[in-house]
Amino acid sequence: MDVGVWMRAAAYELLAHGHRSAVGAALEEAEAWYRNRPASEAKQESVRSGLWAVLYASQQWDEARRLGEALRRKFPENVEYLGRIGALAARQQRRDEAQRIADQLRNLDRKYLVGGHTLWRARIATLLGDHGAALELLREAFAQGVPYGIWLHRDPDLEPLRGDPGFRELLEPRG
Repeated sequence: MDVGVWMRAAAYELLAHGHRSAVGAALEEAEAWYRNRPASEAKQESVRSGLWAVLYASQQWDEARRLGEALRRKFPENVEYLGRIGALAARQQRRDEAQRIADQLRNLDRKYLVGGHTLWRARIATLLGDHGAALELLREAFAQGVPYGIWLHRDPDLEPLRGDPGFRELLEPRG
């Protein structure tokens, strides 16, 4: 069981509900959990990917970038890895790289993407400050099959949209 996923989710919930002072401790616990995996587990993709997500969430940009690029090289078809590298570039104000990756995501043409590539484009647009495009991309991602869920209100890459009326409308319960 990947307890780190639940620790990271708890940190995102704390962030979404304004408990910023507790976020760091939750992410530190998640990071420690990943780093203390037995050697037999430490090299597994899921553990490395989980650690990368924690490093990203805790704004350890340089280490997150190194680990993310290593995972991307090893698993070049993984859309999430490409998307997170693009989001990281946007967070580090490497606009050209972030836009290049968003363009790569837009041009992906394969089965079973179910909007994941478009969701990452929305995250990148949000982080680059283009909130109008981000909201349109979120709507498109949902139309392509990204499921609504509790994750939407706590996604740290979408945090800059939280005050936007269009984003609040997306958070409204459906059906």
